[in-house]
Amino acid sequence: MDIALPNETERLLTLQRLDLLEGEAEQEISDLVEHAAKVLGGSMAMVSLIDAKNQCFFARYGTDLKQTPREQSFCQHCVAQRAPLLIDDATTDSRFEDNPLVTGDPQIRSYVGIPIRAPSGIELGALCVISQKPNAFGDEQVELLRPLAGAVEGFIALRERNKALMKAHDRIAKNTRNRLREHDAIFRQSEKTIGASAWQVDLETNRLTWSDGVYEIHGHPLDEEITIEQAIDYYVQDDREMVELAVQRAIENGTPFEFEASIENRDGLIRRVKGMGERVSFDGRADQLLGVFYDITESHTAIEALQFAANHDSLTGLLNRFAFDNELSRRSLDFNSLADGSHLILVDLDRFKDVNDFFGHLVGDAALEEVATRLAECAGSDHLLARWGGDEFVVLTKTGSSAAEAIDLADTLIEAVSEPIQVGSHRLSIGATCGISSFEKRSSAREVLRQADLALYHGKERQPGRAYLHREEHELEAQLRKAAVGSLRKALDEGRVFAGYQPIRNLHSGAAVGLESLLRLHGEKGEIMTASNVLPALLDPTLSRAIFDRMLDSICNDYGRLSATLPELKFVSINATEADLLCHDFVDHFLGRLAQAQIDPAAICLEFTETLLMVNDTAHVRKVLGKLKSAGMSVALDDFGTGFSSLSHLRDFPIDKMKIDRSFIKEITESPNSLMIVQALITMGQNLSLEIIAEGIETEREQRMLRRLNCELGQGYLFGHAESVDRIELAAQKIGQNSRKVA
Repeated sequence: MDIALPNETERLLTLQRLDLLEGEAEQEISDLVEHAAKVLGGSMAMVSLIDAKNQCFFARYGTDLKQTPREQSFCQHCVAQRAPLLIDDATTDSRFEDNPLVTGDPQIRSYVGIPIRAPSGIELGALCVISQKPNAFGDEQVELLRPLAGAVEGFIALRERNKALMKAHDRIAKNTRNRLREHDAIFRQSEKTIGASAWQVDLETNRLTWSDGVYEIHGHPLDEEITIEQAIDYYVQDDREMVELAVQRAIENGTPFEFEASIENRDGLIRRVKGMGERVSFDGRADQLLGVFYDITESHTAIEALQFAANHDSLTGLLNRFAFDNELSRRSLDFNSLADGSHLILVDLDRFKDVNDFFGHLVGDAALEEVATRLAECAGSDHLLARWGGDEFVVLTKTGSSAAEAIDLADTLIEAVSEPIQVGSHRLSIGATCGISSFEKRSSAREVLRQADLALYHGKERQPGRAYLHREEHELEAQLRKAAVGSLRKALDEGRVFAGYQPIRNLHSGAAVGLESLLRLHGEKGEIMTASNVLPALLDPTLSRAIFDRMLDSICNDYGRLSATLPELKFVSINATEADLLCHDFVDHFLGRLAQAQIDPAAICLEFTETLLMVNDTAHVRKVLGKLKSAGMSVALDDFGTGFSSLSHLRDFPIDKMKIDRSFIKEITESPNSLMIVQALITMGQNLSLEIIAEGIETEREQRMLRRLNCELGQGYLFGHAESVDRIELAAQKIGQNSRKVA
């Protein structure tokens, strides 16, 4: 239903006076509406104007609708309350749940709108963004929408001024035949009523006459005559030819003109002006050029500021992603020139999240500003630089640059970012990794961005702090990862994923004191597959968390049978990834599931590799491990001795068990160096009161040597492969039967 709106009559009169309900919006407003949708993540956006019966869409994005009945309007509620309107879910809001725009197309769920006002202060309608998802917007989106609504109001204000100027111009032209004695009064009246100034040129004498307002704008003394040549000279060099041509056409062809240009007045100040003019005939004789002149510096500056804000990142001042995309799309129209030598460089900061976590966002913002300054100095004016979002930046290299030059530039960017940053008393160390792609004929902007992101992903996974040029092998990696993700996700959905348990034995007594739960899945043909078959998929954060949950479910379901089958069992270990530990509810979910299954956390060991300790958010990881240890759970560091091994990890993190990597174990019987390393690790671990587990034991000789080195626990194929709980029970039953036969 329609609701009562404030200033109904005045609002309708204002809409009619400005002709806002007719025709299409200016391109600038259409661009702003599109920008609003993209910035807020909505599917649709529009400037909605409310008339007596309908809401009319003056500008729109994401929909072909031009108007809807007023009774269906969301924006009328925004206008009625004269304040921003935020709707989390229209299907649960009594005002809108039966609205045809909610129950049918376009199926509105979330809405955010800001009232749009005329210069008089009358609410005309609203700038709104719509999503088909619930809870899509919040207070942050309201604040993002405010300056864009202000920009729309600026355009409407400018439209109103232009209407007034046109009326003044028409009024002057209409009264020209009788104006010889009245023109000065009309000039003064036009200046007084609408702030416009008037001028005329007598084409017989070539004499220029200005009203007082034109003199004031130019800073030209009232007692000095002004010539046409002097007037033209006031325009800045870039605009002078355009103004001269407009005046010349009006004189020669009678072509009316309208322009915006900049002048430099007598005081050296730059002013933005709008000029309009027309040749007027008296009794069939063309002898007057008449026009109006308006100082639009204030509104022009405001609109420029809003346009700058819409296209630039508010923190760094660099182009934002929206503006970069537009520029890239514009340049993509001429891909032949881009393909002659242009490259895209994605720059992702390393360890930046640590800065925010340890020092706070104010320090982080200051660091980003410094990084942006350094990147801008490196890119210079030759290359296009933008903030891509968060801690990512993007560079489009100049046309004609080679791959080697792009790599050199990326290395320079990395080197600049890697220099220590001083923020107050804090000395920050931030690195960067770059992904580079090349423009080729028949490639699209989206494809080039995808390739750069793929190269960046490859680098971040392998060795951050370097530049990586996109190669075909990255595509193969992506295809394998995609195939693995699909295979693993399907196995999860079909219930073919389970835990296999590999024994961890006491090397002296032979007792199975521990089990490591390892990912196993039944293939579609019934074969048993290991984690190595779907390894690329385990890098996917969402799948990684799903796998952890499935493995945890298996342990909770199997633990009773395992402890009954293996009476000397002390712990079952489960592997965690970065995605698991960084999940906000990981600890509560983990401990809650164990409590539900009535499993003491002391019977569980959380196992992870050292690469996890190299994540940006090490403080969070330390906090998570501390909470789990306080609950009684033990923590094991896997594959120690390889990769990013650091003794500081043993000092800084709450670790109970250290697993020596199998690459050392398989060499201890042949390599004296490996033997000495293993002996040193065992001694060091014992001195730190850590339990030592040797991985990858495959021969009796390796076991005997580890016993002599006083290693307590071991794991490997010598003691068994990872088996399901059913097979472990079956093996135990056979051992029991054989024991009874021997007895």
